[in-house]
Amino acid sequence: MKKIFLIIISILVLQTAFSQVVIHPTALFIDPKTKTGTLEVFNTSEEMNEYDVIFKFGYFTYDSLGNGYTRFDDNTAEQKYSLLPYIKAYPSKMMIPPKSSQVVRIVVRNVPNENQFYWTRIIVGANPIIPQIDTVSKDMVTAQIVLRSEIIGLVAYMNGQNESKLDMELDKVFRDTNGVNLMIRHKRGGNAPFWGMANMKILSEDGKTVLEQDLGLAIYFDCVQKVSLPADKLQPGKYKLHLFVTGERDEVPEEFNSKSFKPFSKTFDFTLN
Repeated sequence: MKKIFLIIISILVLQTAFSQVVIHPTALFIDPKTKTGTLEVFNTSEEMNEYDVIFKFGYFTYDSLGNGYTRFDDNTAEQKYSLLPYIKAYPSKMMIPPKSSQVVRIVVRNVPNENQFYWTRIIVGANPIIPQIDTVSKDMVTAQIVLRSEIIGLVAYMNGQNESKLDMELDKVFRDTNGVNLMIRHKRGGNAPFWGMANMKILSEDGKTVLEQDLGLAIYFDCVQKVSLPADKLQPGKYKLHLFVTGERDEVPEEFNSKSFKPFSKTFDFTLN
């Protein structure tokens, strides 16, 4: 008697060129009046796929070295800010033909009446259809590599008005093999994460702009961010870091912007050896 072996190797693919799933928008802000929102899930592959929608509390932050990552293990923050107990997706599982899409309805109910911001991460996964055992030849031992794609987005809900605030300080500046690094400390205040933009200019001792770039800010809690700059642009000498911070981002609807935040400028002196 011949035995049939079907070996399946599952590999997770997160938002790469091989990804089989795209969502729009990637940041969904729930209407506080209707308590609903919609996002569209796209099958970008050439095959029929099965898709699932799950929610998991997490937020973007920076590690002890100043590198950005999404943190999923903050139980204290989850108890206070998580949308998980109040959110549902319809449908949560679906089959989507190739090059097609499905609208998913997100519903929020019974959120505590606190004047604060609640959120969760939405994770949409794509699973290729696996052939049934009886479609595999009985003479073959078959190994399949199954690529599961996932994309992670944000679902947010604001009770009351956004009153987020932000302050920024320059902690230190140092060189390493990657270039010149600025360690910028973010101090967030108010009742919601801060979303905004910072225009950053590096000025030489004689006042000329040596380098300029825009930083997108998504500050959920106090943190220190590392900003790496090319070493060839900054020779030893004295410099000024000039920051101009605004509280608006294209991804955030105007009604979710902080009503109390005022754009500000700050300048810091530093020396490079």
